[in-house]
Amino acid sequence: VTAEEHQTAGGLYSAVAEVIVQGQPVPMENVSVRDTFGQSGPPEALMDAYDLNAKGIAAAVRKVLERKA
Repeated sequence: VTAEEHQTAGGLYSAVAEVIVQGQPVPMENVSVRDTFGQSGPPEALMDAYDLNAKGIAAAVRKVLERKA
């Protein structure tokens, strides 16, 4: 699971995926801005809007664990 204040493409998720697939396939999830236009506002509100908070990251971890089982 990667979490970043960035677009999905060309960010941390992409870099990690490139390295991971060279070894062996594993389930991956990404929490990011999700290829949408950025917004302005208080940081906490923006993190909630993009699920870049503990709840959103935990949900991504649960998705990976369900696929791995």
